[in-house]
Amino acid sequence: MILCKSRNGITLLEALIALAMISITSTMFFSTQMRSMSVGVQAVRQLIVMLAAEQWFTEMEQRPGSQQAEKPRPLVFPAPPGTMTFSSKKIDKNSSLKAITGLRSEMITATWQDRGRPMTLRLMRIVYDREMPHAKERI
Repeated sequence: MILCKSRNGITLLEALIALAMISITSTMFFSTQMRSMSVGVQAVRQLIVMLAAEQWFTEMEQRPGSQQAEKPRPLVFPAPPGTMTFSSKKIDKNSSLKAITGLRSEMITATWQDRGRPMTLRLMRIVYDREMPHAKERI
């Protein structure tokens, strides 16, 4: 007597092993995807802050000379919600730029919340001010 064992389909054990392998692979894929999306969102938020700060610098440059020295009001930007503050000061006497008179540093500090964590971005630029007292023109 010959037993003919036909094998149609898969066993339950094989199906469970295949399901476990698919779930492990998909978990790794989705966690990597979510992390990259989170980094992308954070980069977009920082770009928005930098563009707002650059716009603020530009608006200050377009003021008449007498108003440029005035401290601007703190700027509130909508997305991500936060604030910017401005500071301007003369170049430090210990700086390598001290030989050039009429320079000042301007800094914008932006603060906002990103998923419950406080974030800070500082943008600084060096400005030559011909109208600053003791500024000598060097050509």
